[in-house]
Amino acid sequence: MLTVSTLGTFHMMWNGITLKEKDIDGKDEIRLLLFLILYRKKPLMEVQLSIALWDHEAFSSERTIEEIFNSLQNKIQSKFGDVLFVIREDNTYRWNEEIKVNFDGEQFAMLVTQALSECDLKSNIEIYERALTFYKGDFMSEYIDTSWISTRNTYYHNLFVYAVRGLAELYCMTEQYEEIEELCHGALLIENSDDLLYGYLIKAYVRKGSISLAMECYEQAKIVMEQKMKIKTSGILDKVYKEFIITNKDEASEEITMEYIEALENQDTGVFECSYPIFREMYKIEVTESIRYKRESQILLIKVDDFDENSYPSALSDIQQAIRESLREGDVVSTYKKNQYIILLSRCNYEQSMLVANRILSRLYDEDLWYPEDVIKISVVSQSVSDTNLLD
Repeated sequence: MLTVSTLGTFHMMWNGITLKEKDIDGKDEIRLLLFLILYRKKPLMEVQLSIALWDHEAFSSERTIEEIFNSLQNKIQSKFGDVLFVIREDNTYRWNEEIKVNFDGEQFAMLVTQALSECDLKSNIEIYERALTFYKGDFMSEYIDTSWISTRNTYYHNLFVYAVRGLAELYCMTEQYEEIEELCHGALLIENSDDLLYGYLIKAYVRKGSISLAMECYEQAKIVMEQKMKIKTSGILDKVYKEFIITNKDEASEEITMEYIEALENQDTGVFECSYPIFREMYKIEVTESIRYKRESQILLIKVDDFDENSYPSALSDIQQAIRESLREGDVVSTYKKNQYIILLSRCNYEQSMLVANRILSRLYDEDLWYPEDVIKISVVSQSVSDTNLLD
């Protein structure tokens, strides 16, 4: 039996001897060998192999399939001895039917497919676990410039993510949170931009009582979503975060927590608008995070002096809209006192917070000539979350 491994690193084993990618040392040879293995159930013409190796440059290549095949055959036989995996007849190449192949990609796909139709919970878990032992990395990652390898790489990768999600859900059903943690840690090394995997990991941390790890994972997931996927908010992460809030609420703050959740569900924009009690809770979390990760965050207070509201009846709503349009997704804003608005700016220093304040004022004064500065007077105060007295 010839064992072929392609998920993670490429190597083959025959009669206890291992042939590694470096032993072949040739991209054309590797691609030819791989194509012959994948399509071993039918004979292949030279023209088919040429297109598989070089695509549109198949008829202008400096090397021939015969040359590459002979080079490959010599390298295989120098490692495995006088064995004939592929038989060449005229311009046709076919796999030696006497050589049985155990190919990791096929085994992996077969087991995941089997898991989809398995109804028994315990057996389902075992099948998924067996399937994932084959997946040590993506399929032939260094060769994805070849179209058929890229297609199979994507297929196996998506199947892997699906299998991890399926197994994580089964672990949740059986409350195996240690297993979820180990599973998702390993999976995120391969696929680090799947918010559902982060969600399962955060849930495992929360259920185990590892609150600081849950918060750290949540913050990391948000950064990845924004930087890699260009997604500023994730419904899945928000849903998991609600569970985090609920699980760790004090009885005295239950009303605040539920109000927070309702507000989160009703958000139409990326800016988080909430009541002042919820703002206080968010502020406490931000203080803790700022100290732990040694990062700067600011509290920005916007004060509107008394003015003739009869002459400018829509002024306050326009100010509120200017604030919304000037903030980032995820910034938190609340009405503090009459005609006062307080804003929590995470990962923001003093200079950056004043840029935000200037943006708010510009939107109000420069874009709306109805509000002259001498009539609608606004003052701004910015302080660090770690030493502010604005909330006292």
